[in-house]
Amino acid sequence: MLVTVQVLRAVAALGVVFYHVHIIGGQRGFDFGAFIGRWAEVGRMGVSLFFVLSGFIICFAHRRDIGAPDRLGRYCWKRFARIYPTYWIFSLLYVSAALAGLGDSDFIYDSGHILSAVTLLPFVESPLPPLLVAWTLFYEVKFYLAFGVLIWNRALGIGVFAVWLVYLAASYRFGLADPFRLWTLWNAHFFLGCGAYWLYRRFGQSGVGQGMSGQVPALGAIGLGLGGLALSVALTDFRLEPIDGSNNEVVVLIALSFALVIAGMARADALLAPWCGRGLRYLGDASYSLYLVHSAVISLCFIVAARVPALARLDPVLTYFGVAVLAVAGGCMAHSLVERPLLRFVGRFAPARGNRGTMAVPA
Repeated sequence: MLVTVQVLRAVAALGVVFYHVHIIGGQRGFDFGAFIGRWAEVGRMGVSLFFVLSGFIICFAHRRDIGAPDRLGRYCWKRFARIYPTYWIFSLLYVSAALAGLGDSDFIYDSGHILSAVTLLPFVESPLPPLLVAWTLFYEVKFYLAFGVLIWNRALGIGVFAVWLVYLAASYRFGLADPFRLWTLWNAHFFLGCGAYWLYRRFGQSGVGQGMSGQVPALGAIGLGLGGLALSVALTDFRLEPIDGSNNEVVVLIALSFALVIAGMARADALLAPWCGRGLRYLGDASYSLYLVHSAVISLCFIVAARVPALARLDPVLTYFGVAVLAVAGGCMAHSLVERPLLRFVGRFAPARGNRGTMAVPA
């Protein structure tokens, strides 16, 4: 994986952490002030960055698998192994801790919600998994399934994506019923991520040996994308809710800006990688675990802080950044102690890599 893409994954995860420290702390009665509140809200853009990155990464990792049905099994296994085992373990740990009194146990025990939470498929409208941050994974899995069709049959897959895009636009324009949320602008982020990969390919492969002059288009894309993000920060109050249609124009601007940044940084990977420290690279590797566990760690920190008078009297700014550091540390521990060993174990059962020439593409 490109170093710059890993760094962007770290940035996305950190943004979500800082946003949730502010939100969860406010729910627990902690007031961090207007300045921190304003900039913590910017961290909400981390979700948009994650989604656009997903579209880019899947295209980057599986472009050569498109139209090769013998590779579909390995693709499905890799997506399953990357998402589900780690998610299931952390969900089980969270539910167990909540039932033991370490947090809220206000789960929905309806069979449809439970089945949705286990499979990450929407068997009910607006499923609520115990790990609430897993709402994003429902969108990820839908995109993975659609891309799987593209691998099985190129023409059929293009048709699926075309229909999906038209449905998204038509539903947005005419307000069609959408119980499975196929049309919300969160889905459009994946399309823009694929567009970022196309732009990256248009720029050419990472510019080894081309020098600074060969990176001008990439650096221009980065600058344009950062400008769009700055404009987004200036324009919006960050009530970004693509599900109910709040600030949709800004949502699109943010996603498009991230697509430009991703394409440019990926193209300039050879130039930028030496500036990407090992810490950021590690956080990129740990971003999935960090995303899954950070809200639970944050909640636990505020529960403890509220019950210990000395902690409750700490300066709010110190509390805010202290909890953020502990959340990041918890995510890194979860990655090193759970996710990474689990991925190594699950990797033993991966199917053999397919040979593109061994099976004809179905018509």
